[in-house]
Amino acid sequence: MPAGLYEPDSSILHRADPAAKLLTAVSWFAVALLLSRPVGLILLGLVVFVLAAASGLLHIVARFGRFMALLFVMCALLWAAASIPEGGRAALRQLGSGAWLGLRLVIMLTMGLLLLASTKVEEFASALRRLGLPFLACFSLTLAFRLLPLFAASAGTIVEAQACRGLDVRQGRPLARLRGYLPLLVPLVLSSIRAADGLAVALESRGLGMLPHRTSVLQGRMRKRDLAILAASALTAIGLAMLKLSGWDV
Repeated sequence: MPAGLYEPDSSILHRADPAAKLLTAVSWFAVALLLSRPVGLILLGLVVFVLAAASGLLHIVARFGRFMALLFVMCALLWAAASIPEGGRAALRQLGSGAWLGLRLVIMLTMGLLLLASTKVEEFASALRRLGLPFLACFSLTLAFRLLPLFAASAGTIVEAQACRGLDVRQGRPLARLRGYLPLLVPLVLSSIRAADGLAVALESRGLGMLPHRTSVLQGRMRKRDLAILAASALTAIGLAMLKLSGWDV
């Protein structure tokens, strides 16, 4: 199982500085939250789609297509269901509001996927260190990126082992499959605890935390192009925030 979503490439998104990408993603998240009109959200979604296509990462977004579609539909239906007692017209209005909320969440999720698919875990750690985050916090965050796929692989191994013994939880109705996963929790938890204990011993034997200052192999530097994109994104978010505070609906 791959240790993340990263796809090696030489696109403009992959070549960008990791710290600049991280700050730009935060600015774009703010823009997505500040936009309330459908036109602005659609334009932002088109920009994100073009960026994904130009970076060759559309297949990563397509991998989560079903989840995004379900998220979009559930947001629209839940908002509409909450307004059913008020009447049909109110429910229709809330259906539209829920649809735009779902679109906003899909855009933000897509931006996060593009960031993860174009940035290595080591680059994340280096970028966070350059932005002033303590080393242990950076290490814990990047360690989570690596441990989640490992735990998922361990769960897959346990499922395959139990299927060889006659307990195939992938067969039957959804409720029966859900009940079949319950006996697998014990070996999964025990294997996770064993792996965490071994990891703690390995890190302690390597002297993690003994030195107050840490160095990194990756020494990034923001170029003029990175600074220009970051400045444009930050100014857009600040401008939208000022318009919101002034009472404008954008």
